[in-house]
Amino acid sequence: MNKLLVKYEGNWADEIYVKGFRIFTQEEWDKFINAMPEKSTFGFSVGSNQSIDYDGRQDFLRDVEVKEISDEDAEAVIRALGLSEYFPQYGKFPEFYFDEEDDE
Repeated sequence: MNKLLVKYEGNWADEIYVKGFRIFTQEEWDKFINAMPEKSTFGFSVGSNQSIDYDGRQDFLRDVEVKEISDEDAEAVIRALGLSEYFPQYGKFPEFYFDEEDDE
């Protein structure tokens, strides 16, 4: 089963530029995206008092590029960078925590 290489590039107030990527299975990516509120505002911290905020799922998706890669390519990236379940990303990839009721 192929994997997805998801690249992220965002910025806070044109001052803090954040780049990173993460390798997902299709199931993991679907779960990640579907956990996001469709229309509510959400964000993630990039500094002591800064966060990159998004006005719903589509707004966030403008900052990502999704590319399908082979299992062999995914394994090569993991071997080269030492990614693991404890450090599953390279650079800064957004981590969001949502309440079940966020998208009211």
